[in-house]
Amino acid sequence: MIEDPELAQARVLVKELRSHADMINRELLYVTRPDAQARKRADLRAVQNQLDRLRRHYPALAEPPEALAG
Repeated sequence: MIEDPELAQARVLVKELRSHADMINRELLYVTRPDAQARKRADLRAVQNQLDRLRRHYPALAEPPEALAG
């Protein structure tokens, strides 16, 4: 079964957003200025909100692509 192109694109975006969130988390370990920490936390919240919206719009994102092959 071929995966819906929009869902496939959403999977790629989720992967990239997770990678970006990981990078922000690593950067937070080294940021010492409170204003810079606040910006990084805001960036992380924005990424998490984008991930949440994608998961709500595409509930199938919870399943690995291999499970859809059926």
